[in-house]
Amino acid sequence: MTLNLSVKNSLFSFSLSLLVIGCGAASLEAARVIRGPYLQSAGSDRMTVCWRTDVATTSEVSLGLSAATLGVPVIEPGTRTDHAVTLTTLQPATRYYYRVTGTPVSGAPVNVGGAGHWFHTAPAAGTSSLSRVWVVGDSGYGSAAPVNSYNAYMNATVTEGKRTDAFLMLGDNAYDIGTDNQYQWFVFDRYANLLRNTPVWSAFGNHDAYTSTLPNFSGPVPYDSIFRFPIAGECGGVASNSERYYSFNHGNIHFICLDTNNVGNYDDVPGGTYGMVDWLLDDLRACTADWIIAIMHQGPYTKGQNHDSDVRWEMRKTRDHVVPILESYGADLVLYGHSHVYERSGLINGHYGMSTTWNEATMRKWPGNGSDLGAVDTTGAFISGSPLAGGPYQKSPGLANAGAVYSVVGASSSAQTWVGGSSALVNPNPHPVHVTSLRAIGSMVLEIEGNRLNGQYRGEFGALMDDFTILKGATYTLHGATPITEAGLSGIAFPVTRTGSTAFAEQVPVAVNLISGDGVTPSQAIAQFTPGQSNTEVKFFPAGSNPETRFEVSLVPTTRSVQPGAAPRAAYRISGGPQVGSFAPIPPMSASTWYSSRFGTPPPGPAVWKADNEGDGLSLLLEYALGGEPGRNDSNLLPKGKSENGLFTYRYIRPTGRTDLTYRVLGSESLQSWTASGLTDANDGPATALGEPRKVKLPHASALKFVRLEVVLQP
Repeated sequence: MTLNLSVKNSLFSFSLSLLVIGCGAASLEAARVIRGPYLQSAGSDRMTVCWRTDVATTSEVSLGLSAATLGVPVIEPGTRTDHAVTLTTLQPATRYYYRVTGTPVSGAPVNVGGAGHWFHTAPAAGTSSLSRVWVVGDSGYGSAAPVNSYNAYMNATVTEGKRTDAFLMLGDNAYDIGTDNQYQWFVFDRYANLLRNTPVWSAFGNHDAYTSTLPNFSGPVPYDSIFRFPIAGECGGVASNSERYYSFNHGNIHFICLDTNNVGNYDDVPGGTYGMVDWLLDDLRACTADWIIAIMHQGPYTKGQNHDSDVRWEMRKTRDHVVPILESYGADLVLYGHSHVYERSGLINGHYGMSTTWNEATMRKWPGNGSDLGAVDTTGAFISGSPLAGGPYQKSPGLANAGAVYSVVGASSSAQTWVGGSSALVNPNPHPVHVTSLRAIGSMVLEIEGNRLNGQYRGEFGALMDDFTILKGATYTLHGATPITEAGLSGIAFPVTRTGSTAFAEQVPVAVNLISGDGVTPSQAIAQFTPGQSNTEVKFFPAGSNPETRFEVSLVPTTRSVQPGAAPRAAYRISGGPQVGSFAPIPPMSASTWYSSRFGTPPPGPAVWKADNEGDGLSLLLEYALGGEPGRNDSNLLPKGKSENGLFTYRYIRPTGRTDLTYRVLGSESLQSWTASGLTDANDGPATALGEPRKVKLPHASALKFVRLEVVLQP
């Protein structure tokens, strides 16, 4: 098509060229992207792509699962220089590649994209997956220090083969007064590679407000037009109708951003005119996430020079109203800046007054520094393997006032002195809530997965300077049945283990589902754990005289409401699915007896054993031979093969008492003929209530490429 068009219009093109030359005009330049692209308002089903062009163009974003195959662009009507296109109906936890395009009134269009332009949508709400978050505060100076810190973080992330899921800025992002040019220099130029792949979220700082001409710096300011944060709850949480405070979900984490800078927000009181504090209450009442992380600019506890939290009004009012609400709804981590230092508390709760009112005995919820890696010594150095490492903080989920960690991450571009004027690396007079107080440039790296949150403060060149971990709740795992005998009565025990936060007593309900037979006792059970206990078991015994009883047990999810009227949250996590137990008959089981006990009549003929009514891959004969049950998906009972130490191993379980069956494992080179030669079907451990485990290994250098189990029902 291009060739034909070129030939057809060759005369016109030639004439136009002569006309342009005769007029002395220059060829029109292409429009350019001069800011971004950068990502905003990320969710499990959405992403907003923003960018700026030097001239007004249309706003278009194409999206696809590979950089080479993008779909029809999503277009915002009209033309502009500041662009924002929101992409919706996306799949959670999925990498998408994108390209931004736009056509100006004249000149060549914008076209920016490729393999380096991608984003990863958030996991679905409530889903647990490894999430990595980078945190900077007061990063807006134009010095080498924040660049060094950024490069060190990015290099470490690549080396570790990880991805940054969220970039948190704690305010004062562009000094000195947050102009549009300062944002270009100190945010968009500096962090360009991160911003094109990772959504950025920000708290509003006092230096972000200084271009405002309205009273109390209420805006508008460049910050407001640069960022596009969710105001309608579209990324999770409750609608705030304000970009100065908002919330969003990332998998099983709920992030809350608060405005502790503006009058009317930081000094808002509960129950008055609906404002930030009442919104915070509503947002927390609706929250069901496992983790709650709050960010703000001016926070409740610090001893940084000129920002003493005993003196600064914004910080005192935050302690009055915001901190009690966060703690009463189970917040885990509170991050803020403003003081150009790094400070980090232990796991604390209930300190709402001046530093002199701190009560170590009642307000510290867990002793130590929260690290299982090491500790900061008196010189400010982090010593790996230090005996002062106190181990992770532990807390129960779904409980009010169980403790939170507070951290000042305000030295991402400069480090200032302490209250009193000291320039020492370690604060000689720290706030009593803090276990670490360092005058050191750096940033924080968070990694959250399951019931574990780890935070590390990394120095300007990437050195580890502080480490802490919170274990929130335990993960309970139900294991396979083992035979037991108590008071001469044979029964079955199911071990239950827990990992994570094991310091607390817990009762986990166990449901019993009868598959066949007269039942078991107890008909339901409780797995009980005392503080510090990691292993227990639940026991069951036959309730009747049926020759065979089969049943299924499973751990039962449980929720708690943190406060009356609040949405319930998970009390713990469960690993693994149901387990099956069986009380086998004393006399041998026959196929006819097995069939009659399940269908009420003898088997009508040999053909019945070939049916697979459930479509689970097991015929009725295999259900009998492998311990399955009619009407249930028993595909998990099919034999399994895998490589172990360089040998292919094939495993299955033979239920006890099936004396009318023969089992053979056969091998083949080409699926044309089968042989048992060279294969040994051997016992693979003690028999359990499910039967005898069996194992077949292919010998070294075996020519066999395929393995199958043959089961024959004897006449």
